[in-house]
Amino acid sequence: MIDPGFRSPRARQPPDLRGRVFALLRTMMQATPPIGAVLGGALLARGELTATIAGMAGIIAVPGAIGLLLPALGRRATGDGPAPRTDVVPSD
Repeated sequence: MIDPGFRSPRARQPPDLRGRVFALLRTMMQATPPIGAVLGGALLARGELTATIAGMAGIIAVPGAIGLLLPALGRRATGDGPAPRTDVVPSD
């Protein structure tokens, strides 16, 4: 299942980069759970329950803080597509 929240970032990308951006997002989404499981498991194996909870809460808070600091990330895409590129010279 694809998160509908990915529609907005994908719509903001130039058409030639959309596939790469989406592939990077999907790779990050699938790669981070095993990393978190290893790190959390290591802390829990040492008996660091409080540190594990605090660490996970801090990691979860990072995207929210970024969203608060960068309000452009919260704007919805208008559906008009990305802005036209100005660095490309039209061919005749």
